[in-house]
Amino acid sequence: MWLREIRGGVALAARRWPATVGVAGVVAVMCVMLALTLSDVWAQVGLLRSSAVLRDQNATVFSSSYPPGGVIAPISDAVIADVANLIDEREAYTAVINNGFLDNPQMYDDPPLILIGGSAPDLFPELALCDPAPCAMKGADRTDDPGSSVRVAGRRIPLTSTLPPGASFFDPYAGAQKLDQRLVVRLSATDIPRLIPEAREEAMTRLVLLDPASRTTDAIVAGNARKGLFLVPHSLTEQQTTAYRNSLTTAVMYAAAALAFLFLVFVAFAASATDAVDRESRSFAIRRLYGASNAAVAARISGFLAAGMLIAPLMLLAALALVAGAFAAHAAIWIGVVLVVVFVVLVFRVTLRVTTRPIGDLV
Repeated sequence: MWLREIRGGVALAARRWPATVGVAGVVAVMCVMLALTLSDVWAQVGLLRSSAVLRDQNATVFSSSYPPGGVIAPISDAVIADVANLIDEREAYTAVINNGFLDNPQMYDDPPLILIGGSAPDLFPELALCDPAPCAMKGADRTDDPGSSVRVAGRRIPLTSTLPPGASFFDPYAGAQKLDQRLVVRLSATDIPRLIPEAREEAMTRLVLLDPASRTTDAIVAGNARKGLFLVPHSLTEQQTTAYRNSLTTAVMYAAAALAFLFLVFVAFAASATDAVDRESRSFAIRRLYGASNAAVAARISGFLAAGMLIAPLMLLAALALVAGAFAAHAAIWIGVVLVVVFVVLVFRVTLRVTTRPIGDLV
């Protein structure tokens, strides 16, 4: 009986297919847009969380002034040794984002992101970094096969695993670095001298000190200044970087947009459901005249509303969850769950509206 009533509701919606298709399309598009907006919100929140971890560690970062004429600053062995000691003691880490070229670069379009520091897995647990260093991971969306290892800084680094889908690395100045299409290589501090000069210079500018003593910061600044690389230290506890402010602003804007879309989707869903049932009030009144129970009316209303406002949005959200990144997939799943909950509430509300009104008012 229940299936017959649900099929009857679907057939009822099919007889008004232009309106059904129009409403289903609007709701489906709004749900997909909401899922994409929420995915951006979650991505920005993840980056803010990474920044908050660094602020809790009283991290110090550096802005830089490079030598004139495009000359690469020759980083001294003494400075490299001091930085390596800090990294080995888990009091610092650094990254090379733009100049970490592979020894065989034809395998990848983008240079790998090089992370140097044993504290990185603890600071960025969401990346599920390989351990111990040296090791390498490839982005979740990489489809090529580089083999079991890659060569970086003259060493063959084992490729051990794949990064989580949607992974992003937060750099205090460069901001979000999406890793789905990149290779991430973890090196030890002893590998810094093997890097090319451009990579060594970038490693100094992206150095992050964790709760450093002032003399430590001064020694690094002075050592690099003698070679023409001028670094200005900034405490993340006292001063927000531009990347952090941009991430915060973007997260707030996306969150506001997501809430607005959520409200619009629910309003459109509820208004469309009520209007559609009112247009078919005569058929429901006839069912009641012939002795249909409230449960049977609810089943028919469920089929009617599902055909117009639930099936198409859920199909699009399912497709988005299959083909999109991790954040969009999770957002699509949550929007689908919320949509089903709202659908159940609306079925109850509309059924109550139909079954409690006098039959004369429905005809």
